[in-house]
Amino acid sequence: MKLLEEYSLDTCPLKASHERTESAVPGTLARLFKSGAMILVFMMIITLSGCSVVSMVPASALEDTSLGPRKDFKQGVDGRYKYLQQSNTENHQAGTVESVIEYGEDSVIGVHYPVFGKEEIDTVTRQFVEDTISGFMSEVDDFEAEHSDLKAELNVDYETWLVEDRLVSIKFIILMNMPYYAHPDVRIETAVYDLEMQQPVLLRDILIEGSLPKLAQLARDDLAANPDYSDYFDLDLFTSGTEPVDENYSHFLLTQEHLVLLFQKYQIFAGAAGEPRVEIPYGSLEGIIDFTKHGLVGLMGSHGSSEPPLQQDPSAQQAPPRGPDYPRDPGAGPDNKGKSGNTEEPGAGDLPAVREIDPDKPMVALTFDDGPFARSTGSILDTLKAHDAVATFFVLGNRVPDNADILKRMVNEGHQIGNHSLSHKQLTTLAVEELQYQIEKTQSAVKSVAGIEPVVMRPTYGSYNDELRQSIDMPVILWSLDTRDWETRDAAYVSKQVLENVRDGDIILMHDIYMSTADAVKIIVPELESRGYQIVTISELYRARGVSLEAGKVYRREAGT
Repeated sequence: MKLLEEYSLDTCPLKASHERTESAVPGTLARLFKSGAMILVFMMIITLSGCSVVSMVPASALEDTSLGPRKDFKQGVDGRYKYLQQSNTENHQAGTVESVIEYGEDSVIGVHYPVFGKEEIDTVTRQFVEDTISGFMSEVDDFEAEHSDLKAELNVDYETWLVEDRLVSIKFIILMNMPYYAHPDVRIETAVYDLEMQQPVLLRDILIEGSLPKLAQLARDDLAANPDYSDYFDLDLFTSGTEPVDENYSHFLLTQEHLVLLFQKYQIFAGAAGEPRVEIPYGSLEGIIDFTKHGLVGLMGSHGSSEPPLQQDPSAQQAPPRGPDYPRDPGAGPDNKGKSGNTEEPGAGDLPAVREIDPDKPMVALTFDDGPFARSTGSILDTLKAHDAVATFFVLGNRVPDNADILKRMVNEGHQIGNHSLSHKQLTTLAVEELQYQIEKTQSAVKSVAGIEPVVMRPTYGSYNDELRQSIDMPVILWSLDTRDWETRDAAYVSKQVLENVRDGDIILMHDIYMSTADAVKIIVPELESRGYQIVTISELYRARGVSLEAGKVYRREAGT
């Protein structure tokens, strides 16, 4: 619960610590226990003697854990980092996602965090995010990227869990990468809040006095018996990192069925083990935790074994709409939708009418990245609808669940949805497994709410390489006119950039997470219309010009490059 200790509701401005110190050097005895076979023998001896790990090893002081670059991070055969463990953010049970995405010449930022409509909690969260970004910017102040694919990167993603509609747990996964790092710096931060009281819940608030050694014992036994960690066992590190002191157990989560203990990389195992975790059922915690203290009366029964399952939003069960631009073959037209199986999906009979595009008249494709965001994206949709215009929205998968109605509206009104990754990581730095994960999770997220799968993608930061093109089974859509709306946040400037530079066949880049962009669209669309431009989707643009989009090929205007 380090986040709560540094960002208490009473002392919000405290800055996050970014210190990186070397972990303890393992001793001779520790090196002996790196063998999985030795662990099994060790555990057998413990069992036969009736002892436990905590009684067999001497206590030692906790050493500061290293969060800086190390050599033992798992890499693919091509040297790219495998972020899959860190990016597997499946749980968004509470809150609404907000994002900070910035594009620099030497660094890029993609930060996502939850807000709950609770002023005190949201203030702490935003301050934490601001300080995390400030720390990164200080780190890269003098850095100059040698290549566009070698920028410094900050990426923050999160998961949330909700218990009894009252206790919310947040896990932040914070990744900072510099091109000269041996591997990315990844750390976790957690926070648990009582939403009704708008107060943090610390582990000591739910622990029965004097029960931390019992909890530590459960954690040690679980970790020592877990075969996933057998190759990384180091007795000295394990002993100090699981010692029953508050610092070792400051990161925890409460889910519907478990108390989850999280450990930083290098805290108890070698870095290649990632961030170890222990899930302890509430039924095993009798005499250790008590949820009736500190105003948490009645939550999860006496020990959390009786909580009901989460109820899904009924709207998520409804058959989503379908739109005209979504055959799985990216070069196919609406007449081919039956061939791709679309008519078998619920709602396929309610397609909007196919728009007639005159290939001999000028046309442009407005494209929007990084959304959706209810207020600004909704305003853009209003403007487009008023002028019978459509656009292509390259969405982030982690923003889809909170904006399901917006995506359904996009499809119903004839817009195209493209894939812009799950959490806006720099895709060219990822191993193939993680790259595909970022794309496929977004495909699934969109389909789950809108009933379609995107057939075009735009790489984050416009950065691509041969590996990305070969790994993604979709056309790669870039742009020919960059408004730099993210930088200026000025509607007049953005609209001027478009109207003074637009040409027939342009793909125009904007971002629908800014109200200034939404205001610019109110100027751009009617003016383009008055000049005789047809405002079309990416698929409409290329189809009208007789170009069949090909997977893996990069497109910037109405012809591939």
